[in-house]
Amino acid sequence: DEFQDPRLSEANLVHLNLPVQLDLADPEQSSLELSEPGRGQGRARLFSADIRQWSVSPALWVLGRSSFWNQPVGPYQSRIGVITDLVRSGVGMVMNCRQNQQEANAGFLTVFYRRLVDSGRIATAMREAVRQGGIDPDCALFAP
Repeated sequence: DEFQDPRLSEANLVHLNLPVQLDLADPEQSSLELSEPGRGQGRARLFSADIRQWSVSPALWVLGRSSFWNQPVGPYQSRIGVITDLVRSGVGMVMNCRQNQQEANAGFLTVFYRRLVDSGRIATAMREAVRQGGIDPDCALFAP
């Protein structure tokens, strides 16, 4: 229901800390993994095709727990499922943080958000957070 809430299309920043599967061999199988809609029904998934139906315009969308699946079909595959579809639906930039580095990413994101509040600029906050010593994030910024 949250993804149908009109406030989502009005948000300037969205941070999702839920599992995201990015299938490099078949981007259409990339998805956001949601909680169970009802007891015993299994986790629901929003696929790339679902995301392409959205019209959203946050300046930044953060995916906090992504994992990559499979190998790309060819060396020039440029579509990364959910990430590409978020950008195409109107998101300014997507920050993707890999699930296997949760502790390092948490420290990085703390610094990133502090710098974002100070500067108001996503790229500046990202650069300054990366430069801060002792933080080894596994986050990448995607922009159109």
